[in-house]
Amino acid sequence: MPRYSKEHEQEFIGKIKQVLVVNPNATILSIQKNLRNNNIELDKDYINKLLKKIRGERAHRYTNEAVGAAVAKFEDYIIYFNSKLLKIEQATSNEMVKIMAIRQFINQNKDLLKMQLDVGVFEENNKNNGKEISNIPEILRIIDNAERQKGS
Repeated sequence: MPRYSKEHEQEFIGKIKQVLVVNPNATILSIQKNLRNNNIELDKDYINKLLKKIRGERAHRYTNEAVGAAVAKFEDYIIYFNSKLLKIEQATSNEMVKIMAIRQFINQNKDLLKMQLDVGVFEENNKNNGKEISNIPEILRIIDNAERQKGS
């Protein structure tokens, strides 16, 4: 199997993506046939290698963009409703309402923090020794910001 330059590889990946857009369930042999019709002769093993790259790229893109967008949307929701809850807590003289507003405020921030921890917002990987590094200062900063918001 001949080695191709990165430019040629990207060109082949683009052609394979075009085939996959038209037929998402295309087999390696059908992709090979389609490429052959466009005067591109590639081995089925090389096509399989490129398909794995495409799938990995898609998975990485989906993970980073979709999850990040969902967390950001949830964070916007939390920020918006936290300000409403703080106004309720400050405006009322009813102690039960104040307690409920504060409890909801805390629960919302706890849910946001849990979501961020679940998706790995606070994880870092030390490439030198492979150990995870705790990002506790970042977590404490978020909790401190929530406390300050509550105090405002």
